Amino acid sequence: AYITAILHCAPPQNKPKAEEIRNCLRYLEWELATLPNLKVLLALGRIAFDGLIKVLKKRGTIEKRKRLKFSHCGVNKVLSHPKSLYLVSSYHPSQQNTLTGRLTEDMFHSVFQRIKEILDRDP
Repeated sequence: AYITAILHCAPPQNKPKAEEIRNCLRYLEWELATLPNLKVLLALGRIAFDGLIKVLKKRGTIEKRKRLKFSHCGVNKVLSHPKSLYLVSSYHPSQQNTLTGRLTEDMFHSVFQRIKEILDRDP
């Protein structure tokens, strides 16, 4: 298991600018390149989802975005052959989402249960 972030710093008002995201994506690219046996990517929030898609497109892992959808506990299969790669998405576990009930503890646990099911089914 490996956990990382799109941004490696907390932006003002927790709202990253496009330039900050662009500047940090190179670190994500490097990190993903060091993980050749990766089977599941978990995007915590829409910003992470969009950033991962940009990196995957740049690497040639995916060609189009149309079929990839962000949703809580959403699963997108981005590679099938010769090995599978899944992009799982979740609402970000920020205070804004947890204190308002948009993301509950049970909802967050369901994401990891879904990932376990994927790994059990497609080792």
